[in-house]
Amino acid sequence: MGTQVSQEVACIVRQVIPCFADSMTYSISPGGPGPSLVHLAGISEFPLWDFDEVCGAQESLFFRALRNPMIRIVRTRADLIADEKTNLLLGMRYPPDSMTLWRMQKLRRYGVGVMSVAHNEQKQYGDGTRGTGGLTNKGKDLLRWMHACDIIPDLSGVGYITAKEVLDFILSEKLLMKPMASHSGCYTQSFCYQDLTDYLLRRMSHIDGYVGIPYTHREEFMRHATHAFRMMLGWKKVGVCSSHGHRSHFEIATDLARENLSPHIFGQNFKEFLMRALPQT
Repeated sequence: MGTQVSQEVACIVRQVIPCFADSMTYSISPGGPGPSLVHLAGISEFPLWDFDEVCGAQESLFFRALRNPMIRIVRTRADLIADEKTNLLLGMRYPPDSMTLWRMQKLRRYGVGVMSVAHNEQKQYGDGTRGTGGLTNKGKDLLRWMHACDIIPDLSGVGYITAKEVLDFILSEKLLMKPMASHSGCYTQSFCYQDLTDYLLRRMSHIDGYVGIPYTHREEFMRHATHAFRMMLGWKKVGVCSSHGHRSHFEIATDLARENLSPHIFGQNFKEFLMRALPQT
């Protein structure tokens, strides 16, 4: 997929997806650089708490993408096909209020494959990065329902205590879940409260998790990525992602191709993580 085709895919995705792309993760397309595998983190830049409103927006997004011949919704490992289509993994940064197992199943039917328990200041299920609280009992129920529906927990935007307790809960309950942090750097390299501590990086590695390091420029990315390699005991659990900023996610993808990064870092590690984390069928 050359630059011209990559731009065409960018236009298609922008038309089909009227939502907030907080993080996109890229793979190498068969014919060259381009977004062949994209994680879309949310349907809105701002939280929507009413379930009917959230579900309606998710349903609309799902069917608009489904009707587009250039996009494939990724729900299982079998959907991760390398061809001319853009594989789209749908996420949800803000789980709506009053979730139940039935409601989780409904969101799963509309393509949700990744979900956070909290983002920024959310408190019903746990605290985001601006809070200091931990995982609530409702948050534990949310994780159980995510596990039942094969939804991947995303720790980006989740506060330290809540993230720690999410990982503890997954282990103590023996939930067969592999967590990811879709767009997080390393706290020791930035001292940014939104990034992951060494403790969280090690714990995620022990549960076979994955971390997407935001790309701004090569030097900063490599500093964070190298540290994550050390903390996660290898390079196979770390990859590159874009994060919300001033530049187009697709412009960043083109720049990344010019950097001549390893295909594993550029997207192969993320795809291999999904092959472990998503259901078979």
